[in-house]
Formats: sequence, structure tokens, C-alpha cells
Amino acid sequence: MLEHGALSIAAIQDIAAASIQALYKGYTVRKAFTERKQLLMRHEQLRKDAAKKREEEQRRREAEQQISLARTEKQRMLLARAEQEQLSLAETMKELSVYEREAGGGANTASKAEQTNSKEETRKHRGRSS
Repeated sequence: MLEHGALSIAAIQDIAAASIQALYKGYTVRKAFTERKQLLMRHEQLRKDAAKKREEEQRRREAEQQISLARTEKQRMLLARAEQEQLSLAETMKELSVYEREAGGGANTASKAEQTNSKEETRKHRGRSS
């Protein structure tokens, strides 16, 4: 049969070996591609997770700063209000003393009870502002 163009057993084996090798090489290339693709996808997901975590941490820090600023501002407002009340009380006391001087001719006309009440109010205001 070799004379009529048929292949020898060795030639058939060589063709079969080449086919098997080509199939195996294709399989290994596809497998490596799939593994790399999965690795790349995993890497991308980890990168996204890390970016999301950093962003959440940044938001948390900003929120803490805003809360801190709000507390500081509230304390400033309370302090300013206490100072205004203290100034107002001092002005009222001055006006009363001027009025008493004018009404009594400079004599000490306020009763002992009124002086005690005035001192207590002053102490209360000082206690609040501290």
C-alpha cells in the first residue's frame, strides 16, 4: 500500500502525536488564560475594596471633624452668651447704683436682703460661666 500513496504506521503515529500535542498545548494555554483572568479579576476586586475602605475612612474622619467643630462652636456660643449675661448684669448693677445715689443722695439705701440677693445672683452667673 505504500506504493499506492498510503501512509506508514510511523507516519500515522507522528500525525497522531502532533494532533495530541496540539490539543494538549491548546488546553494548557486556555487553562493558563483562565487562571490569569481569575487572578486579574480578584486583584481588581481587592483594589476596589481597598479604595472603598479608604473612602469610608475619609468620610468618617470628616464627620468626626465636623462634630468636633460643632462642639467647639457650641462651646463658643455658650461662653459668649455667658459673657453677655455677665456684662448685662454688671451694667444693670451700675445703673442701680447710679439710681440709688440719685434717689438717696449718695447714702447706702439698699437693704441688707437686697445686697445679699444681688451677691447671690452674681455668684450664680460666675458659676455658670466657669
